[in-house]
Amino acid sequence: KHPKLVATAMLKATWLWAVGLLLWAFISSTHGASMYTNVPDIHVKPVLFVEELDAFSKLTVDEAKQHLASLFQFLDSGLDENGYPTGAAGDGLVSLGELAARLSRVEIDRHYADVLQLFDHVDTNHDGLLDWDEVLAGQQTGSLFPKLKKEAFVKRFLTADLNQDKWLSETEAQGFLHPEAEPKLRHRLLLEILHVLDRNSDGTLTAFEVSASPRSVAWDTLPFTRQDVMLAFDELDADERGSLTASELKLLPQQCAIVRIRQLAKSLLEQADLDLDGALSSNEMWEHYALFIGDDNPSVFPHLPLTDYHVERPQNSHDGRTGMHDEL
Repeated sequence: KHPKLVATAMLKATWLWAVGLLLWAFISSTHGASMYTNVPDIHVKPVLFVEELDAFSKLTVDEAKQHLASLFQFLDSGLDENGYPTGAAGDGLVSLGELAARLSRVEIDRHYADVLQLFDHVDTNHDGLLDWDEVLAGQQTGSLFPKLKKEAFVKRFLTADLNQDKWLSETEAQGFLHPEAEPKLRHRLLLEILHVLDRNSDGTLTAFEVSASPRSVAWDTLPFTRQDVMLAFDELDADERGSLTASELKLLPQQCAIVRIRQLAKSLLEQADLDLDGALSSNEMWEHYALFIGDDNPSVFPHLPLTDYHVERPQNSHDGRTGMHDEL
């Protein structure tokens, strides 16, 4: 009786169906995709959380420096490297411990972003879980521990699968990617360290084994450098016997992670601490902003390891200026 109304209703229904189909296609194409892509190493823009990385990439140099100044109050947290309060919060200086505490939190944040990125690349059926075939395909394509031997790769997967359901959840995948940060995975990582360093296969480490040149490129399979392990070894070898006891050896992966963050904090502090008082003022961080928040222009701030980016601090010139250091 009302053909025009019927035609109009059918037209609206068709239009809504088409819009819904387009939305479904868009969501399907982006489902499982992470907002975090190309998460940089902790050495790049080391004081910025992942969400801040994206924000800072849109700022000019002056805007970035202003924002760094606003972050100073969060760096001046009064925490030591283990996250315990020291009572020095808000004293206007960032100590080595406060800087290490910030770096530790940033690293944890980036570890989680790594997990989201892993799911983005490896979780091919977008079910929010990683099965063995997906993880193995990730290694075979070179995106996931390409240099880790298959036996160690399998054992790490099985250890990370805490509930033994043959799938990795996001929480389990975080331990799989960064076993040094997961207490239940540290023993697995310790076995991988021993595989690289324990030359006589006696189940322990000596100072000679740690300092000796490792086999081939085995260091590429570990999350630590040889310097990290050597420093951690020295700190754990309390009796200076030159070897670690079973209880000391158990703490090695965790201590290596602590040393890695502390060494980065020391490197930043040494390069920016102009008055040599062992702490950073807001002005010192402002002057050396590239160390802390970086610069997306590689001609201004090449993303080199901090050991390569270090410059020697010159002596003050007689006219009161700080000489070549400020120009560098």
